[in-house]
Parts: sequence; structure tokens; C-alpha cells
Amino acid sequence: MPTGVVGDLKNLIFAANGPNRRSSSVTRSTNDLDIVENEQYCLVYDRPLGPNGLTWKELIDWWADREGLTGRSSTDVSRSLYSRLDQSLRGNDAERRILRTYAEQYVRFGSDIPALIPQVYTTPPENSAAGYVERM
Repeated sequence: MPTGVVGDLKNLIFAANGPNRRSSSVTRSTNDLDIVENEQYCLVYDRPLGPNGLTWKELIDWWADREGLTGRSSTDVSRSLYSRLDQSLRGNDAERRILRTYAEQYVRFGSDIPALIPQVYTTPPENSAAGYVERM
């Protein structure tokens, strides 16, 4: 039974801290997606997933590379990423409480637990004329 598109993870687009992104050119067979507007406000995770999915450690390693924070402590990098994720919630207190509670679990259990990804975007429906995506 098919389980989805074969290949590596692509298009994990999340945590926009500005206008919603606009996409076009979704290639269904490979799930490739071009962002044509507002990409600068989005985070795009572009690394393959490990056998346990995406962990907080992998996400902070990606963030450190992306933001030029390599060599900084994992605590500093985590705080920087947490701050950026929090910006995407735009005053949504319920989502902020969830993010804060989950962050407390990273402190308690370590960074090898699954990452919480806020404000994830999905690709538009195949027949979508507008090309905009909705937040989950």
C-alpha cells in the first residue's frame, strides 16, 4: 500500500513571522514547491529526516547553521530558535502556552525528543487557482 511521495522530506515550511507566503509550481510527483512571495518571512527546513523524525537537536543544529550561530552553546541556539518560533504565533496565547510547555520538556528530557513545529504550511489543493496555502 502506498504511503506517500517517495523520497526525502521537502517543503517543511513553517513559522512565518510576516505575511503568508505565496507558492506556485507544485510538482505533485516530487512534492517540489516554489515560493514566489514572502519567502523571507518563512522558515524552510531543508534537511533529510533521521529515523526518528525531526528532533529538537536536529532543528537547533539547522538553526545554528542557518543563523551563523555554530560554536554557540545549545542553550543559546535553543533560545534564539524559541524566540523566532514565538514570533510566528502573533500573540496567540493558546499556541504560546503549548510552545512554552513543550520547551520545558526539552529542558527536562533533553533535545533528542521530537521537535514541535508551529504554524506549518501545507501545499495548496491540486485545483487551487489562488496558489495560496493555509496554515494548519
